[in-house]
Amino acid sequence: YCLADHTTPAWVEEKAAKMAERGYTVARYDAARHVGLEEMLESLGNPQWVSEITAAAKAGMDLLVGLKGNVCAGFTGPVYPEATGRGYLSGIAVGPQFERNGLGTLLFYRLLELEKAVGSRYMSLFTGENNNARFIYLNAGFRIVRTFSVMLKEL
Repeated sequence: YCLADHTTPAWVEEKAAKMAERGYTVARYDAARHVGLEEMLESLGNPQWVSEITAAAKAGMDLLVGLKGNVCAGFTGPVYPEATGRGYLSGIAVGPQFERNGLGTLLFYRLLELEKAVGSRYMSLFTGENNNARFIYLNAGFRIVRTFSVMLKEL
């Protein structure tokens, strides 16, 4: 997905305004103002996110969080361009108690804006066919280039 071509649609901004009325926003993580990041990450059940996102936050890297008031309800980031020009994506997730409020969509569009602003030229990502965020990516203009199977064998 070419970030030079990215513009956030008006409907996303309208949705953001309605969400703000209910206390939901997206902002750069600020440890002095935002609470509950580690608890939210733990609730997602992904040890890689817990270690990577916690370390990124402690290092002061750009990290976007979905908020309910000042409580971390979701995340995406860290935000930086890789050497290839690709915008990095560790993941995007919303804590279970905050789902269905539009935070995932808003987080992703804000991520695209910020990646473009920091000089990333494009974004590509890997996601599963059953990942609900897949629909966010498709609505944003990403396209499926390749699918593959994950083979498991119980030992």
